[in-house]
Amino acid sequence: MKSTHILRIPNFFPQAQALRNEFDQHFANPKQATHDRFVWDYWYVEDQYNMIRTMAENVFSEKFLSQFQENLVQFGKTHLGCDAITPPWVSYYVDGCSQQLHADVPHGPWAYVYSLTLWNKKEFSGGETLLLKPETLNYWANFENMYGIEMNQLTTKIPALFNQLLVFDPRIPHGVVPVHGTRDPLKARLVIHGWFTHPYPVIE
Repeated sequence: MKSTHILRIPNFFPQAQALRNEFDQHFANPKQATHDRFVWDYWYVEDQYNMIRTMAENVFSEKFLSQFQENLVQFGKTHLGCDAITPPWVSYYVDGCSQQLHADVPHGPWAYVYSLTLWNKKEFSGGETLLLKPETLNYWANFENMYGIEMNQLTTKIPALFNQLLVFDPRIPHGVVPVHGTRDPLKARLVIHGWFTHPYPVIE
């Protein structure tokens, strides 16, 4: 059955490598204490959130970030009936970082997670976006006492592949599988994320 609450779009942004290069430059010299290195928030809420985040405008140039946002807005108009987005965040996940299950209400009708993770050079395990399956949310209607149930029957895990846009209904409980391995930002799970807003019919 085709999913109606998850969209995965590979090769979303033509300038993905340019964005990635700007992030890499941000951390190119770890001993250089420039002002832009002090904009990161280590967001920790016990048993819920553990990640390093900042506003995307603090990391990326206006040229490439505005192009990326324009692509998002056009995608929202074409596929979601939304003509705006919230200001994007950028987060990286190193060893120990995760998000426990939660629902984003009322930020917007659709959430997005855009990956700049160099997954082909993965230095860690975990980091997938985790969503409960609709069958889990309607558990008793789908229950069969003839079979055991394990994690993969209850959840969907989606790896953060480079230049992949993931869009999903944020009312679905979701999180991020704990990252284990690297402590280097340049080898971390790296994503830009936010929400689509202003849903209404769009006519061109």
